Amino acid sequence: MACFQGNIYSKAIGMETQLYVSMPQDGRRYEGDGRLKTLILLHGISDNASGWARRSQADYFADKYGIAIFIPEVQRSFYQDMRYGGQYYTYITEELPELIASMFTVSTKREDMMVAGLSMGGYGAMRIAFGNPDRFAYCGSFSGGGDIRTAVENREQMNGTGDVGNNFPNEMAAAFGTDYVLPDDSDLYKLLSKVSKRAVKPRLYMTCGTADFIYQMNVDFSQHVKTLPLDFAYEEWQGAHDWDFWNVSLERMLKRFIGEQAISK
Repeated sequence: MACFQGNIYSKAIGMETQLYVSMPQDGRRYEGDGRLKTLILLHGISDNASGWARRSQADYFADKYGIAIFIPEVQRSFYQDMRYGGQYYTYITEELPELIASMFTVSTKREDMMVAGLSMGGYGAMRIAFGNPDRFAYCGSFSGGGDIRTAVENREQMNGTGDVGNNFPNEMAAAFGTDYVLPDDSDLYKLLSKVSKRAVKPRLYMTCGTADFIYQMNVDFSQHVKTLPLDFAYEEWQGAHDWDFWNVSLERMLKRFIGEQAISK
């Protein structure tokens, strides 16, 4: 098992940014041929790149399923090319895959590329995958904020409501502008409906806990996705907006997309 945590410079956001990397090390548990499949794993609104690394079994799953996991950092950007801020969408969709391919022996071919995330990262994963269907074959959203348009519309009501709502109207303005106009490619309802008509589109796996505070948002969004011609699966079980649920979700996604794999003895 090889793990790295450090900083890289991003031209898209104009600064150094944290990146966590986990991958099997040949000669120990992993025995494979060729380049590793790649998972870009996205954090939520109150986390940074260390969240998945510290609070989940991402390291273990990288070893178990023989994949490379990259956990970048986007602050509270909602994975946008912000109106007043960094170009975080460009960083994740264009710059990061190029950096990954140049620095590590992994595959960035479409058939080997996955993107997944929790909460804000679940929204980001869907926006990234379906905004770039020729680059990503698989997408996972765990307790994802599928209906960002409602969050923008209700920004004043959410202001000051804990970590998520702290300074929310200003954060929405930074991401989308003071006119709060949501671009079509940031609206997942519009984006997925558009991409569903294409010949090439990612497989999508969504989960949400039945005690999650955005459970109904996920149910409503999943009902919409079921009407589209997509390779889609939605699962729910007892759980809240927490790491216990997201850790299980991550492995369920890997089993679905990669298949059951035993650790090499």
